[in-house]
Amino acid sequence: MRKSFKLTDSLDQVIYDFSEGNFGALSVVMKIDQRADLGGFLNLLKLDDMNIRGTQIWYGYKDYCKEELELFVKCLNDPNEAEQLCKAINVRAAYYEGENAYKAVTHGASYSDREKLRLTKEEVVELKKNEPIVHPEAKKKTKEKNIEM
Repeated sequence: MRKSFKLTDSLDQVIYDFSEGNFGALSVVMKIDQRADLGGFLNLLKLDDMNIRGTQIWYGYKDYCKEELELFVKCLNDPNEAEQLCKAINVRAAYYEGENAYKAVTHGASYSDREKLRLTKEEVVELKKNEPIVHPEAKKKTKEKNIEM
């Protein structure tokens, strides 16, 4: 069960709870919080509203955005980008976690019953029809990095 945040929670506790024990997610959340120029803590509120935590953060950052923090934050804040980010995260969740994995949504999770925001058996079957998705800008940057090497 996903923890709800309270105004009395310390920032350290919130950051740890966002990671759900995933060290990759913990490092991403800490990077986001430290980047006031990118919106800092406000992006954590966005992640919460999108029901993105733990491994989902890692899927989005590592697999979809290829470790480009600015791109990941852009995807959180642009509605069109957020839709593709959620799809990419949900495809990964379907492959690796299957039925009952938490579902990433574009908005509204912070005032929803999170237990209802889980992938159903039917959604997992549909999502598995997709190949893992990489953001087009991340693909381009990865290709450029490979050429430089």
